[in-house]
Amino acid sequence: MEEILSWAGNGEDDMEFKYNIIRAFEDERAEGKAEGQTLKLVNLIRKKLHKRMPMEEIADMLEEEEAVVRPIYEMLQSHADWDDERICRELAASREDAVAAEQGS
Repeated sequence: MEEILSWAGNGEDDMEFKYNIIRAFEDERAEGKAEGQTLKLVNLIRKKLHKRMPMEEIADMLEEEEAVVRPIYEMLQSHADWDDERICRELAASREDAVAAEQGS
């Protein structure tokens, strides 16, 4: 990032450029962190599901709302052959579809 920021000078447009670059890096970092947390949650739920734990017990054990655990749990049940990263991608896509549908109505 420092190298990219060094390309800009000190003018007003350059300061705006620097701000936008920093903002983009921060957004990417936050998005990556959220994806990592979801991936970890999927992995933990998968392990509990393999132990045949009910969804409610998993949510309680992980101290997560059932509304957070349920879609992951159901997707893991329906697609046990998918890896954790694919589960995360599909969850993200279904969330995006839900948001788009909500905005469209």
